[in-house]
Amino acid sequence: MTSGNKNLLLFESAKLKKFIDNYPDLMNIEDNLPAPGIEWEIKVDGNQASKFGVNISSIGNVIKLATNGLKLGEYRPEDSNDSIPMYLRYPNEGRTLDAINNLRISTQNGLVPISNFVDINDQEGSNTWFEISRKMISRDDLSTQTEDKSSNE
Repeated sequence: MTSGNKNLLLFESAKLKKFIDNYPDLMNIEDNLPAPGIEWEIKVDGNQASKFGVNISSIGNVIKLATNGLKLGEYRPEDSNDSIPMYLRYPNEGRTLDAINNLRISTQNGLVPISNFVDINDQEGSNTWFEISRKMISRDDLSTQTEDKSSNE
């Protein structure tokens, strides 16, 4: 589905998902509709960061370590056609909002708290949207039982 109107896209996508969830022959249904919860907005003061000699990429990598992890690469076992992503991340106890606020980043003058140039604010809702040519899209992946059976033969 595509739309320039994010609210309309969300509404129509939710209706479609509800319909699909009740269709008995569809299996392995995936979507990227927003999960309920809090979305965190991270704002970086580029001018302040540059005073410390820190670039946006370094800040992003440090934050990734404390959230979902920094993707290092992929590993494909010899007995599989699928690759396994490898992520580097802090242990669970180091992956909290307080921990993110207390992260330190390496600069020319030593470690500096990212709170010197990063503000973290909560936003209502959570979303995963792709923007292509200024149109918001929602992605639904579907397969039917007959497709699954034929692929196993």
